[in-house]
Amino acid sequence: MIKRICTYLLATLLMTGISMPLSAGAMENAGAVNTEMDIAYNDGKLIVKNGEDNAKILILTMLGVPVYEGKAKGSDYEVTLNLKKGIYILKIGDVAKRLILR
Repeated sequence: MIKRICTYLLATLLMTGISMPLSAGAMENAGAVNTEMDIAYNDGKLIVKNGEDNAKILILTMLGVPVYEGKAKGSDYEVTLNLKKGIYILKIGDVAKRLILR
């Protein structure tokens, strides 16, 4: 029950504009901890530049179901993913963003 409430609150906070949406194919400044980090999703690949080395990568559906968990390998890296269209929560280290795939 608590997990469901926390997931709902996180989804609500992310959807109300606290975090700017990240659309597929667009590079965007991730803000928060590392203002230099750029994140993009293009052709099934998550591309991170200037990220934190060994940061935990977590991608969740809007319902809080994990679809990917891993660790960053270096500050610039790519992760091949097979995500369907939809809205996801992307967390890299302490930075959380929305990932919108159309």
